[in-house]
Amino acid sequence: MANHLQEVKKSVSFIFIPDGKDKVKPNGTGFFIGVKNEENEKTFNFYFVTAKHVLQDNQGNYLSEIVLRLNKKDDSSQLIKISLKDVKIFEHEEKDVDIALFNCLPDQNIKCTPLSRQLIALYLVG
Repeated sequence: MANHLQEVKKSVSFIFIPDGKDKVKPNGTGFFIGVKNEENEKTFNFYFVTAKHVLQDNQGNYLSEIVLRLNKKDDSSQLIKISLKDVKIFEHEEKDVDIALFNCLPDQNIKCTPLSRQLIALYLVG
């Protein structure tokens, strides 16, 4: 487990929310994970994991857009907008657990943590 946590730390991204024209406000952090595709073991499904409240407004509704600062494999970073309007956001079955994840791979050169489906099930979503 300790090795997985070290890998996750390398894939942390900062989450910002739009704050006026061409401005963003820091709102939290999250990280990218890769999960082996059950149908093709040579490919991965990629998800972004964060605290649920980071993706929500003050009324508990999901934001329509966030901005992520990506940590790239070459140690540079990049800001990108992510629309959440048509994204399926997965939550823990217990509503008071503050975690959410959604399918996302905005760039092939980002730092990402490979995890097994068993670890996802055990530690993240139930």
